[in-house]
Amino acid sequence: MSKTIFKFPLSVHGTTLLIHKGAQVMHVGKDPSGVTCLWAEVETDNPTVNRYIACAGTGHSVPDGEYIGTVCDIPYMWHFYDEGDDL
Repeated sequence: MSKTIFKFPLSVHGTTLLIHKGAQVMHVGKDPSGVTCLWAEVETDNPTVNRYIACAGTGHSVPDGEYIGTVCDIPYMWHFYDEGDDL
């Protein structure tokens, strides 16, 4: 098995990632160029699955799923939730 850290751009409208099964989210934030991204540790030998990352702005309904991070995008604060694999 080979563990690798991958970066995935995120949209505030929600993002379906093609990501290795069992990937562990490490961080949600902005990369050096200002793009909102998710970093995950993946086992590259695992098969890939679709995994949905939802987003809500402050004052909006909270999506289903596990909270994984908040990103400041002045004047907004975006809150990201991992809704899981194969949705």
